[in-house]
Amino acid sequence: MGFAKYLKASGLETVPPERLKVFSALVYGESGAGKSTLAATSSLVDGMSPVLVIDAERHTMAYGEHADLENLDIVSVDTWADLLSIVRNVIPDAVKAGEFPYKTIVVDTMDRVQELIMEDEKREQAAGRKAKDGFAVWNRVYDDLSRLISRLQALGVNLILTAHADRTQNQITGEERVSPKFFGKVSVSQIPPKFDMVAYLKRIGSAEEGDDDNPHLRALVTAHPDAETKAPTSGFPAVMYDPNMPKIYTLIINTTNEENSTDD
Repeated sequence: MGFAKYLKASGLETVPPERLKVFSALVYGESGAGKSTLAATSSLVDGMSPVLVIDAERHTMAYGEHADLENLDIVSVDTWADLLSIVRNVIPDAVKAGEFPYKTIVVDTMDRVQELIMEDEKREQAAGRKAKDGFAVWNRVYDDLSRLISRLQALGVNLILTAHADRTQNQITGEERVSPKFFGKVSVSQIPPKFDMVAYLKRIGSAEEGDDDNPHLRALVTAHPDAETKAPTSGFPAVMYDPNMPKIYTLIINTTNEENSTDD
């Protein structure tokens, strides 16, 4: 193409679409919906394991019950400094040494990470290391989280970030909306589009055995009129009952790669 030579002269060039090898997902839902359980099943997928879980919530039981423990490691963080140390130092050093074995990173949960950022900013201001500024907190909860996501995505591994669900109601229409729980309006609108898939995980039915009317206990919703979600590919179902990462990974990778093959 004639246009290609102009791009090349500027140091740029067209890039052909590649087959999807890794993906990033934001999964949100109420407490107890099974976000950690879903993430844990990544360790059961060859293309996603081994898995590194960065746990900001300190609720590791779900991972122990539903994961292949030989292919999953958990590191708990209590402060923003802990998390930065892992992302800025530990992981890059391991990658440079060729000793980073993980194919998937899970961060659980994003709203707790933002709380850690807020706590850090308030400590800095209280200690006099930063000027007291109420707006600085809201700027940081977006900027720092955004940079964290970019750093993790740049590693070229699968990325699963979880968040709690936030319900808001329109005072005029009474309409209720379900969205990922983030602090600050900018985070609410700008963080979800950074992911290949955004999905709402919810409990349905009853946990009682023999409940024939509600045989499925969980549903993963990627297209819902009351949820701010987006589907990763045109072939991904709007609702997946009894979801797990083996199902999700197969659908995302196979569907996307088939679409790219068709485009070729």
